[in-house]
Order: sequence, then C-alpha cells, then structure tokens
Amino acid sequence: MVTHLAAPERPLSGGRWWRWDGRRPWFRVYHARPDRPATARRRFGPIERFDPHTPPFTDPAECPDGRSVIYLSDSLRTAAAEVFGAHRLAQVCPRYRVAALVPGDELIVQNLRGSGAMMIGGLPMMNVGDIARHETQAWARAIHEDRPAHPRVCGVRYTSAHAGGVSLALWDTAPEIHIASVDGRAQDFALADPPLYVRLLIVVVPLRIEVRAISSDECVRCVGSVGTGRA
Repeated sequence: MVTHLAAPERPLSGGRWWRWDGRRPWFRVYHARPDRPATARRRFGPIERFDPHTPPFTDPAECPDGRSVIYLSDSLRTAAAEVFGAHRLAQVCPRYRVAALVPGDELIVQNLRGSGAMMIGGLPMMNVGDIARHETQAWARAIHEDRPAHPRVCGVRYTSAHAGGVSLALWDTAPEIHIASVDGRAQDFALADPPLYVRLLIVVVPLRIEVRAISSDECVRCVGSVGTGRA
C-alpha cells in the first residue's frame, strides 16, 4: 500500500533533533559570483525540497518575510550529487566551487532521517521521494514556524535523494556559517582545479554522473541564465 504524504497538522510537535557543533565541516558545491559567496543563503524561492519561503510555489520570489536557505552535505560526493544528480551531468566551469563550512555557534535542526519524519506526522519519503515540491515545502514552512523538536530548530537534516548521504537545509534562523580554515587556508576551492577535479571524478562517476570540464563561455549560468539548483 502506497501512502500519500499528507499536509502537516499544525502545530507540529515532537520528533527528533540533531546538533551540529562545528567540530567537523559540511560541504557545499556552488556556482560562485560576486553576490553569491560560499556562505550565501538564497532568499529567492520556494524552489527546492525544503525551502521555507512564503511566496507561492508557482510564483517564487524574493521572500518578503526574509526567509532564506542554504543546503549543505556530509561529503563532496553527496554535495555534488545533490547539485548535479538530477540531470546526471556535471558541467564544471571555472566558477563551480566546493567549500567546507562550519557554524559560528552550535545549531539544532529537525532530524527527518529514520523515523524522524513519521514522528511529526510525515513520511520517510519526504527525504528522497519523488514528491511534488510544494508538498515538502509546506512541511519546511511548518517546521520553520513550529520548531517541533526543540525551540532552537533552524533547519532540517535529511537523506540525500541522489547519493544516500546526509544533507542539511539551514534557514535564516540558523547561526552564521563560515568557511573552514586549515593551517590558515580557507577551504574553498574550484572544482576545476586538477586535484579537486580528479576527486570529483572518483566520487560521482560511480553514481553514473558524467563529468565535463567546460569554459565560462559554454556555461549557461556564467552567461546569464538563472539557475534553480542548490548551487
């Protein structure tokens, strides 16, 4: 029997929470530009699975309520699969980067993995299922507003739909996020750099994601098209 994901019954309460204390970084693959650093949260929405933005799904816009989101993953593999997995093609221009990020203060998110979604009235398929985005976004808004598991809930922890890893959707209510540093060097690198490009091939080709290096002139995002992915 297939059960359809129902709308959230408000107010939500209970469930499980998860703490990120910042001792290990999480990763973001993104397409850089002057107004989009590695730590930027997207105010335009709703677009993606756990966007909490208030404009209608059919008419995404800059959120008038100031809601925003940034998506992070537990590894380069998961982060790249989240960005490139839907089309099974990673077209890597010079502006695609990967950053290791840490929070300025510990943060708490609603844990939707395992039985976490069921415990607040949802379904595990919220994590990875082919569900209409407006349905999962309704849950994101409900969690954003009700903070069911803990008063400091500022996002969700969920299973990656493409790589089976773990991802976070952090909202405007989360503490500031910073680029991690190792021996004084910011951990934010171009995916086209040879060491990173080889690593990208190693982690995503087994997922049947094709990888191509392209120039900025060949990149639709570089020449002005507006992307809608997590990058």
